[in-house]
Amino acid sequence: MNFLAHLYIAERRSADPTGAVLGDVVRGRDLSHLPEAVAHSIHLHRRIDAVCDRHPSTRHALAQFPAGPRRYAGIVLDLCADHLLAREWQQWHAEPLADFCLAQAQAIAANSAAFVAIGRPPPEPARFAAILADCATLDGVDRALQRISQRAREPQRLLAATRHWRRYLGALEPGFATLLQDCIAA
Repeated sequence: MNFLAHLYIAERRSADPTGAVLGDVVRGRDLSHLPEAVAHSIHLHRRIDAVCDRHPSTRHALAQFPAGPRRYAGIVLDLCADHLLAREWQQWHAEPLADFCLAQAQAIAANSAAFVAIGRPPPEPARFAAILADCATLDGVDRALQRISQRAREPQRLLAATRHWRRYLGALEPGFATLLQDCIAA
């Protein structure tokens, strides 16, 4: 699960959206420097990741990756999950995707105290909302993978793992609804 899915689940669980995003950024167990609601949401993010990582649907999709690129399979599958959620958004949420993304981005940006606590600026709402909504398209997932590769230690290896990401999307798709429901229950 990537940002969109974590935000969707956080909303379903009445958890702070900022922690849903910062769960991939903040390291360590001591979260006392963060607002309590954000720390709680980071813990939820980590539980969701654990459920997702050991879920049969994820394991099936991981098995489709060749041994070398498998190191980056989690990143690819996280974006595949966001794409599947966004593509069928109206099945999962009554609010239009663009409206949800903007509301979540605005709520995250408004929680600047959490970002100050970790030494990062909050995301610019319109830009972050556009990034979230962009995962609804195949080209949007390609752009997200490119952005992530620019921050990777080994960008070429990550890009090699993402070359056939649409095939892995097909491996994750049949069990996605169950995966999402199990993550919501985490």
